[in-house]
Amino acid sequence: MKVLDQAYVDHDVTLGQFGSIVGNVTSCNNLSFSDEDLLAEGKNHNLALNISLLCRSDSLSNVLIDTGSALNGMPKTTLTQLAYSGAQLRHSTVSVRAFDETRRSVVGDIHLPISVGPHEFIITFQVMDIQASYSCLLGRPWIHEAGAVTSTLHQKLKFVSHEKLITMNGESALLVSHLSAFSYIGGSSAVESSFQGLSAEDLI
Repeated sequence: MKVLDQAYVDHDVTLGQFGSIVGNVTSCNNLSFSDEDLLAEGKNHNLALNISLLCRSDSLSNVLIDTGSALNGMPKTTLTQLAYSGAQLRHSTVSVRAFDETRRSVVGDIHLPISVGPHEFIITFQVMDIQASYSCLLGRPWIHEAGAVTSTLHQKLKFVSHEKLITMNGESALLVSHLSAFSYIGGSSAVESSFQGLSAEDLI
């Protein structure tokens, strides 16, 4: 009844389109996942949630969504490959501590225009000189700013942008098509880094 009260539904709308309308109307009060959101293999996987995003003309794949990280991290190798040059690396006093108590200083902070789905965010990344299995990492600072709800089980994240429900699917198979207007940046071939589940500390 709420949907019928708030939304115009054309007579020839399909069932799938009606589901999207329902999602948009109800998303402001409820972001959730159902069994319909599961992958074909159901619960029989142990995948991290990786998505693709854009930094203006650069397409970044293998972006790790990590609710255990207290910062947004970017390997220095990713930053050096970006064509975007509208931001300067700033000095940082943050020291990073991984779950294994390993510490690594941050090269600097940088503010980048990042498009997640149709919405552009200005995201502050802590840049580190590390070999990581991801191109960059979005942690709790971005997750909370976007109001995103994530599910590694369903391999999706959802957030509301301009009263519309945005659903980002996790990467499964990776197909790269080189377009002249875009550069493509993926993660390194390194094994999974211990720099996942990051916490930040200010240096004294």
